[in-house]
This record gives sequence, C-alpha cells and structure tokens, in this order.
Amino acid sequence: MALNPLKRCLRNAASVNSIPFLGLTVINYAVFEQKLPSIKLTLQNFTGDDFAQRSFYPKDYMANQASVMQTDMSIEIALDIATPVSKLDGYRFKLI
Repeated sequence: MALNPLKRCLRNAASVNSIPFLGLTVINYAVFEQKLPSIKLTLQNFTGDDFAQRSFYPKDYMANQASVMQTDMSIEIALDIATPVSKLDGYRFKLI
C-alpha cells in the first residue's frame, strides 16, 4: 500500500465544539488508484497504556464521496472521537 499520512493532529475537547477529533491528511503515492483506507485508532493514557480502540471505515469519514484515491491524490480526514472517560494523552493509528 503506497498510502502515506502527510499530517496528523489530535485536538482535545476544549478546542473544537467540545468534541475531540483526529485530523489526517493522506496521499496516494502509488502509480495506480487505490481504495480509501480504513483506519484503526488506538487511544492511550498518560502511561502509554491503550484504553480504547476503534476502526473507522471510508463510509464513516467520506460520506457520499469517491471510494478510490487517484495517483497523487490527497484527502483530508476528520474523525470524531467520543469523549474518553480516561485522560487522553496519546494515540496511534494504522491504515488498514
């Protein structure tokens, strides 16, 4: 898979409408079109322990949009995250 994240940011509840979200920019570096990726997001507490995990699918973040990425195409993805019960201190994601 030649899909690479260019930028990413996690904003906490105080910054945007009281809803935390993960913002990603992904680009297709392959010489062929590819399906939009699914994204596996894992939230971590201040000790680095995982406390929540969710998979987001293209239908979750690209409603009524194209289902493939052309070569050199980039997309902006914003994933709303339910307010965690534990203090959110870190995260990791994987394009799947």
